Amino acid sequence: GSCLARVRGRPCCAAASTMGAVQAMCACDAQKPCCGADLGSSSTVTAVAMLRDSAPTGGPEIDAAVGEVVRRPTYLTAVLTGMPPNCAASKGHVELTQTGYLRVSDAAKNSIIAEHNRNEDEDMQIHTGDCMFNVGGQEGDTLAMAQRLQQGGEVVLHICRPFRFIVKALDKSKGQLGLSVMHSAMGTAIYIQDVSVQGLVGLHGEACPQLRVLPGDLIVEVNGRRDKARVLMKHLESERVLSLTIDRPTRRPVGAP
Repeated sequence: GSCLARVRGRPCCAAASTMGAVQAMCACDAQKPCCGADLGSSSTVTAVAMLRDSAPTGGPEIDAAVGEVVRRPTYLTAVLTGMPPNCAASKGHVELTQTGYLRVSDAAKNSIIAEHNRNEDEDMQIHTGDCMFNVGGQEGDTLAMAQRLQQGGEVVLHICRPFRFIVKALDKSKGQLGLSVMHSAMGTAIYIQDVSVQGLVGLHGEACPQLRVLPGDLIVEVNGRRDKARVLMKHLESERVLSLTIDRPTRRPVGAP
């Protein structure tokens, strides 16, 4: 059944540096480990801003062969109502993160969110990949946010639909990706911890700053495929030429509507 798991210091599935604490809220076995890997990461970006306030703007036109911006970030406030306390349906398919938000990994399979969406216009629906930065007044502490979600009653959610862009034509025959990554056992996104300035991804960002991948970004698709993070990892490791779809969750800027 569904469970609330806080995974701390458990062994990882792939060779990696120490990952630290990982929190996972999903329909899974509480003993499932976190998973991490170094994909050719050595020299890393030194200035790490895990949560940026806005997506990059401006700059020269982006060559479509190199990448593209899919969407700019949007923000909404949603209200979940009629949820009974400790509702099992509220626990599944929402991931806890280390950076202060809950991520919806499958909106259709969380019946509370699905019910909310049936009663709302498109622009007020909660989508897969949306990130909750405030849950019923709780923010910052993702475990407390998850617990508030389970308490039932009326819950106000402050949500970001992340900035999304695609980084294309990463040819591993020319070098290593240069990423240090991790993911939860049942997650649907790969969390980027570090980016090597000498790897393919880092060099791509130097050539196209508008699509620069940064620590804290999420890989949500590999070559157009969306799947469990562990499956996406296999694509990262096995396929020679990669196109990565990246999400960048950000807090609502001060003064934004």
